[in-house]
Amino acid sequence: MKRLASIILIWLPLFSGGQITVDGDCSEASWRILALVNTTGTPNSGFGSNNTLGVIKYHSNATTLFIAITGNVDANNNIVLFIDNVSYSGRGPNKLGANMSSVFNSVFKTTSASCPTGGSNPSEPNGLSGAVMDAGFDADYGFAINKGNTSTDVYMDAVRFSNYLNDPLPTPAYLAGPTYVGNCNQSGGTASYPISISGWNSGSSQISFAWQNGYDAATAQNKGIEISIPYNFLPGVALGHQMRFFALITNADGFASNVCVPGDPNTIGNAGSASNLGCSFNLSTITNSGKDIFYTDPLMALPLSFLGFKSRWEGEKVRLDWSVAEQGEANYFYIERSSDGIQHERIGTVAARDQGSTSSYSFIDPYPKSGRNFYRIAAQKRSGVVLHSHALSIDNQRISLISLYPNPTTDKLFIRMGDARNQPCSWSIFSETGQQVLTGQIAVSQPLESILLPPSLPSGTYRISLASEGKSASRSFQVRR
Repeated sequence: MKRLASIILIWLPLFSGGQITVDGDCSEASWRILALVNTTGTPNSGFGSNNTLGVIKYHSNATTLFIAITGNVDANNNIVLFIDNVSYSGRGPNKLGANMSSVFNSVFKTTSASCPTGGSNPSEPNGLSGAVMDAGFDADYGFAINKGNTSTDVYMDAVRFSNYLNDPLPTPAYLAGPTYVGNCNQSGGTASYPISISGWNSGSSQISFAWQNGYDAATAQNKGIEISIPYNFLPGVALGHQMRFFALITNADGFASNVCVPGDPNTIGNAGSASNLGCSFNLSTITNSGKDIFYTDPLMALPLSFLGFKSRWEGEKVRLDWSVAEQGEANYFYIERSSDGIQHERIGTVAARDQGSTSSYSFIDPYPKSGRNFYRIAAQKRSGVVLHSHALSIDNQRISLISLYPNPTTDKLFIRMGDARNQPCSWSIFSETGQQVLTGQIAVSQPLESILLPPSLPSGTYRISLASEGKSASRSFQVRR
């Protein structure tokens, strides 16, 4: 029997010590992380790397709920957020929707080719309407955010589910929606809309939201969608109520990917290899130990978790970027390198900073080894326990430790290379305009080789490029006559 989440969010202004700016970048320290996307092994990416989620964050004050979901979608795909108010009976346990025949096609319900009826799909229009939720979650409100195949705009649809206890239908219909709320731009501009949706509350209050492009799990993990929702926009909600949240990525017809927060729909034990959830999925049947609860359990303190880890070249050096959800739990980060992915050596240490719920770090490896370099981060908790990130690799097809002298020079250039000994090495010298002015070959049979520069080479700045056994390097130098 699946474990049920036992600690749920009390909807109170518990974390109202800071001000939230709705601009699509949830970097304020007053945000609290509720749940993380799967970060074990290779993250799920059923719709491709441009469709990814990071975290769900929460903040509240006396009148308003703030929710942030970091990540990105492309084309006409959706980030769909479901909210369960424990004190209100909406869709009913284990349901995300049913009986949608009177509602226009949307991510919540469709009759399109993506989700045809028949087979394992229900005879009713399905999309998300036929999906079965994990036990203990009763969807009351839903919000779908997509770019509508544009490079400028983000659109929001909303739905309120009926009270299944009071609805006379055998399978309750939606009470209100799906309804188009409005749109914002993709660069952080805030859009606000009055609450005038039939079946919801109406009045002067407004729902506001903003989107910011550029999400990256390692270097820009705070970007995505931010929403502020006045409590009176959510019928049945009052201070002191208990809430749960769940988010996932779908296409425009409600065909679901394998990317969701929280939980991991992988059913074969290896993260990243699960197929997409598809139409009318059933989360309650998934068994993926420790990661098969598909709604937030937010007041449980989050353990130290890696959100992203990336590497890239900066000149002849390797730059490592990583981010963590640490809640002040980390003490140090040790950077480890390996040539075989098995035996690692420590090459650096970075002290942890208490920056709130998330922190970003970087490290430069000035002397990567020749060939393949494997890197991983070892996070030491304040308790002394060490947690490792996943490993990544980068190929060094460069000639290392090249040095030139004298620089500036007059007639001779001495070259020292670290790992091209006893291998033929071709060289070319280029002017500042990129024109090749000299070329030749040296044997590199000694630690130090030299190139004689002809008297006809005028004063100026040049670049020498060397290539040996598939590796290359280049350096600038000056000639002064």
